[in-house]
Amino acid sequence: MIALLYCPVKGNASYPPLSISVLSAYLKTNKFQCDTVDLNKQLFVENKRLARDISHYFAFPSTSSGIIDDLNDTKNIDTIYNFSLFLSILYKDKKKVKTLTEKEQLFVIKLEKEIEQKAEQLIKKGYKHIGFSTYLSNIVYSCLLAQKIKEKKADTVITFGGSSTSYEPIKDFLIETKLADYVLVGEGENSILKLVKDLECNNNPTYSVIYSSNISPAKLEDHEISVPAIKDLDTLPSPDFSNFDLSLYSPSNKNYRILSIATSRGCINSCAYCSETQYWNRYRQRSVAKVIAEIKEGISKFNAKCFYFHDSLINGNIEWLEDLCDVIIKDKLDIHWLSFASIQNLNYKILSKMEAAGCVSLTFGIEHTSKRVLKTVNKPSSLEKAKEVLEAAIKLEIKPTANLIYGLPGEEDEDFLDLFYFISLPQFQKHVNFTFRAFEIRVGSIISNKIIETKDNIRTRTTDFSEFSKKMRDICSEIDIYWLPDSEYIENLQKKTNLVNVFFRARESEMSTQQSVIKRYDTNSILERLISKVSTPIINSEKLNRINEAENIYAFGNFTPIQLEILNHLNHELNLEDIIDKIYKKVEKTLNMENYDPSDIKGVIEKDVIANSIILTQKEILQWN
Repeated sequence: MIALLYCPVKGNASYPPLSISVLSAYLKTNKFQCDTVDLNKQLFVENKRLARDISHYFAFPSTSSGIIDDLNDTKNIDTIYNFSLFLSILYKDKKKVKTLTEKEQLFVIKLEKEIEQKAEQLIKKGYKHIGFSTYLSNIVYSCLLAQKIKEKKADTVITFGGSSTSYEPIKDFLIETKLADYVLVGEGENSILKLVKDLECNNNPTYSVIYSSNISPAKLEDHEISVPAIKDLDTLPSPDFSNFDLSLYSPSNKNYRILSIATSRGCINSCAYCSETQYWNRYRQRSVAKVIAEIKEGISKFNAKCFYFHDSLINGNIEWLEDLCDVIIKDKLDIHWLSFASIQNLNYKILSKMEAAGCVSLTFGIEHTSKRVLKTVNKPSSLEKAKEVLEAAIKLEIKPTANLIYGLPGEEDEDFLDLFYFISLPQFQKHVNFTFRAFEIRVGSIISNKIIETKDNIRTRTTDFSEFSKKMRDICSEIDIYWLPDSEYIENLQKKTNLVNVFFRARESEMSTQQSVIKRYDTNSILERLISKVSTPIINSEKLNRINEAENIYAFGNFTPIQLEILNHLNHELNLEDIIDKIYKKVEKTLNMENYDPSDIKGVIEKDVIANSIILTQKEILQWN
């Protein structure tokens, strides 16, 4: 039996992982049984604090998370974060890579206990072959779990795949340390099928690395082979979500299922800071008919109400997108959906059709407002187009998120300040969720490849690899110094990061609401459409008891008066319209209604009840029939 694992990444997603779901479906179509295991969701359910600690140490670059304390100890940006700490855990006392602080020691104790438990659970299931779907944000956890599994059951076949393995030093590290028996590089369907067939037929593969042809090097080593990439994405089966408890991904509403879906691979752009084009090599797209069939299957099989598109951009082919929306509207598919999008070929007319087809939120990679900076990084965007598209989305009530990057190559102080002006424009206040992050080198991007080739801006780190073999020293050194900018760049970025922190702290109360919406992939906008006056809320008693281990909800003290009024009426199986009427009658008794228009009072109560019901739902206090 095969297990495909999705280890903890840097967020608690509200949708099931797509990568292992697609691979599972492909294997099952070819008559191989496998299970999918979402360890990320498991950890957030079981131990949210540890999940966040893992992200703190291993998933977030130091520059994008705030102030840099020590310029001489700046961690790698967007590669294995805290590499020396990872090696210290991997080798324990066998190799003195790093002396742990007291805080790190406590973290490691908790992490090792978690790894021990998960390894034991997987071994008890009897899996002979375990595959890890990895990103840079979960490669550390994956390696530590693979090591523990091998310690407990040495004959378990371990395979690593995912975007992280396309970075050559990581691929070499996995093979050299024997953490992986096999490494898949590039898209995984035909690679894992080839491997499983050979293992099942006892062919004793002589290779240890399998490339998909879209990313394969021109010359292969003796231990490497290449298999064809998927030519026609329509030949792929629908993702397999059968092993997941889908209610865990939308705990505030057990009946509101959110499914992952992808309509394309690759990107039509070649932005210098991004690795999408380099990873996928070319843009490929599924037919509208296949996508619609998958949506309908998700509705009928899983009662899906919302679909999260994992495409690099949903509007890579604008005619295709319009056709998709036309079919959703024609077939009266009552769904919501959200996705990433480029601003370059969108306008009010197209966005209007998308909204009519159920689009509730779009994330735009605007990145910058300076024409010069955008040209430097080959980004097809402009300030005027960004304003046009964001204003259209706001008018259509499609919740927009706009990603901005400061510190891009060529950015001057005036350009940086223009970003603050842009996000402060009155028409965007309280309507656009702006994400503001420092420039990070991406593995496989044009910029990073150039830096590696020329060794520009690389500093020497002081990590001691003397106890390793020469080959391991070379591999570890390349990972460790992958991109360490010079001190001038770091100082400049630190200054800008401090200004960003000051700016957002000044708007903390306003931004905190917006950030919570971002993290939930616009749950607020979805719930506004889902919850109406005829909806019937029920109390999530288990959640209430967890919050305050008491039965009396009025003892909690963390609800507003209007929220308490809502909760007070939930035992009577009333819908929101009934609750609004009851609260209105209560208000009517306390006010001199001669001085008020009853319809105005009731309208205010209605808005408050629905708005606070959404808040209680996001806190997982309410569920809905």
